[in-house]
Amino acid sequence: MKYFIWDLDNCLADDQWRFPAIDWHLEGDARWARYNKLALNDMPHHRAEFALTAKIGQNVIFTNRADTSADLTRAWMLQHYDFKGLMMMRKPGIRLAPELVKEQMLTQMFSITKSEVVCAFDDHEPILQMYRSHGVHAVQLRIHSVDVYGDRPKNLL
Repeated sequence: MKYFIWDLDNCLADDQWRFPAIDWHLEGDARWARYNKLALNDMPHHRAEFALTAKIGQNVIFTNRADTSADLTRAWMLQHYDFKGLMMMRKPGIRLAPELVKEQMLTQMFSITKSEVVCAFDDHEPILQMYRSHGVHAVQLRIHSVDVYGDRPKNLL
């Protein structure tokens, strides 16, 4: 089987309009709670590419969203991509760097052979580097150039 790994926010889902909902005064999952609850209203992007990879193999979603937002995330994916497949989400309370979270997902899902992964699409360079370090072809695919990992970006002050 051939697999394609897709990120959600800023790869398939235009999340930029939700940035004001990030509560930079809070930590961990609390910081992102309101932001994630609004995700149903994101505009989809890269639908043609997603449909093409689905014809070649199986699309899989790896997201750093906490699995507490799984129901709304699945509803959004079904509505915009007719996707009912495997979606791996971060467990609540996990505060690892995004690339480490996705590395755990990669290792968990492809413990036998990563050679089945044709390509991984993500917007965050450290995640792309992690995939490449495992021999997975990785392509940066993003909708906007704002990086909200870590500290509050200066352009969101």
